[in-house]
Amino acid sequence: MRVPSIEHLRDALEYDPETGVLKWKPKQGGTPQDARWNGRNAGVPATCLNTHGYIHISFTDPDGNRFKLRAHRVIFAIVEGRWPVILDHRNGVRNDNRWENLRETNTS
Repeated sequence: MRVPSIEHLRDALEYDPETGVLKWKPKQGGTPQDARWNGRNAGVPATCLNTHGYIHISFTDPDGNRFKLRAHRVIFAIVEGRWPVILDHRNGVRNDNRWENLRETNTS
């Protein structure tokens, strides 16, 4: 599975472990494009709910590669510094991405 750099995710996203919300960080480039992007997106949740009940994120890295990822996997990568093999939600609620609700497991 092709995934973005964890460092790129950390540069772009802010995670609140108590609420489970991922938000876009402001871009620091100082260009007019960055200012427009910041006006629309900085501080805004970076996620959408998919048809299976999972929260996902669309992310484009600095090289222009596009990714569509489940938010709970991105959160785990940001917090732990590595991608999980299998990750689930303790309470079974697919859109509850609070840190206390996420766990790495060895069963699918």
